[in-house]
Amino acid sequence: MYPLALVSLGAALLAFWLAWVQPEDLRRFDETHAAAHAANFWTYRQALVAYQNDNFSSANGYIPDTTLSTPMVQRPTGYFPPGYAVMRSQTPTNCPHASNRNDLWSNWFNGGRLYTFSCVAVALLPSGTVAAIANAHGRSLMIGIRQGDRIKTLYELDIPPYTSTGTFFPDFPPQIPEGAFVVIGN
Repeated sequence: MYPLALVSLGAALLAFWLAWVQPEDLRRFDETHAAAHAANFWTYRQALVAYQNDNFSSANGYIPDTTLSTPMVQRPTGYFPPGYAVMRSQTPTNCPHASNRNDLWSNWFNGGRLYTFSCVAVALLPSGTVAAIANAHGRSLMIGIRQGDRIKTLYELDIPPYTSTGTFFPDFPPQIPEGAFVVIGN
């Protein structure tokens, strides 16, 4: 009789854990994972902004991570903070100019304008990453998803992606993959 009662109690506790506790743990893990990706993205972008401030007249095209991490007299750790590493994707990305074929973030300078973007489509980023990046520094019309010659901002994400809404950029660099998350400007 007692073994049956203990097994029943154990099954009830397991059912409680599976129904209420585990989903909450998974949600917190996803939020933490997205927040880590957002922090990594903004740190990468801040290094690029600092580089552009120091080299405004010569900042053009792709700036490799080795340039950003090279120590200088005025910046002993380069433009990155100590211990920083660009997050990587599990599979090779479609950024041919990236320092590493698995880098998750990349950049492009065009006409004095900084484009910081994901090397993979938004659908391949971890759940919640786009919202975490956008919410970290306030939502803007310069933050969104590349769709042709437009940026689909987070305000417009409820509209299907095949519509022609979004912020228009006539000189959008072709180096930024279609469907990538992108932040324009510095």
